[in-house]
Parts: sequence; C-alpha cells; structure tokens
Amino acid sequence: MEYYPLQEYKDYDCQILINATPIGMDPNIDEMPIKKEYLQKDMVVMDVVYNPLKTRLLKEAEDIGCITIGGVSMFVHQGVAQFELWTGKKAPVDVMRKTVLDALQKT
Repeated sequence: MEYYPLQEYKDYDCQILINATPIGMDPNIDEMPIKKEYLQKDMVVMDVVYNPLKTRLLKEAEDIGCITIGGVSMFVHQGVAQFELWTGKKAPVDVMRKTVLDALQKT
C-alpha cells in the first residue's frame, strides 16, 4: 500500500481516499483537503472528521457517486475497542453510536 501527501494527490489514481486531517471540521466546514475534480465515481471516501456529521468532502463525494464513510464510524469504534479492552465485556455499539449522534446533533 502506498501513501501520498495531499499536495501530490492530483498526480495519482486511487480507489480509496481517507481524510485524516482536521480539514473540513467545524468551524471551517467549507474547506476540503482535495479539489472536487480529483474525486472519481465509485471511489470509497472516508472522512474521519465527525463534526459536522457530513463534511463538504463527503457531500461532494456522494454527489458524484462515491461510497462514503463518515467520521462517526471511526469515533464510535475507537470507543468500542477501548470499552472492550478496559472492561473485558462486549461493547453496546448501537447505544454508543446513538449517544454520539445525539450529542453531535445538539451542537
């Protein structure tokens, strides 16, 4: 697997794009880590930003037909792993997801 810095992104063809930067996070919700024209239909695009729930990157990717994954998924599953590691019990994933979504929708 290869990694490319965002400033070089335009020069590469890829099937998966993961934004692991704070670009697009509240209050800078109009920013994107790459230009819209670099997104390709059927790419998988994940944005680890979870506030806002749907970043501009995810909206633009959805609009052209990409498969998108929001940051809440990673946020919740980090908590799941921690819960299970610390308690030795199965984490209540659905309850955790609902709690996170409820809290973020209030902001």
